[in-house]
Amino acid sequence: MPPIGGVPVGCQLGVSASLSTFRLSTVVRRSTCMSRAVIPYPIFAQALEAGSLKRVENLAREMPSIRLDDALRILELMARDRDPRCERAARRWLDRLAAETDLDPQAARACLRELPSRPGAVDDLRGMLA
Repeated sequence: MPPIGGVPVGCQLGVSASLSTFRLSTVVRRSTCMSRAVIPYPIFAQALEAGSLKRVENLAREMPSIRLDDALRILELMARDRDPRCERAARRWLDRLAAETDLDPQAARACLRELPSRPGAVDDLRGMLA
């Protein structure tokens, strides 16, 4: 369903109405959102394939979680665009790798150091995750 009166579906409005000079004026007192829309994974995956970092970031904010391999793809886009947040994102990715897998983070760290200059480094990391 489309938004009603500019308010996303799933939100409740507190409304007070009064009749004054034969006119009904509605005053919105508050808007409380009950749930957040979840972006379907295929839309997020398409954005990753298209390679638009800005679009991927916007969609990622709406995702309930990001898989480790998708986080690597985001990191690849950040490195490609020379995003200043790339180094911090790489450290977070390494932390997740250590926490979520039994893989050697030192080998992954070596690949990440080569990421901006050697595109094959991402393929090496993907191979580690497979």
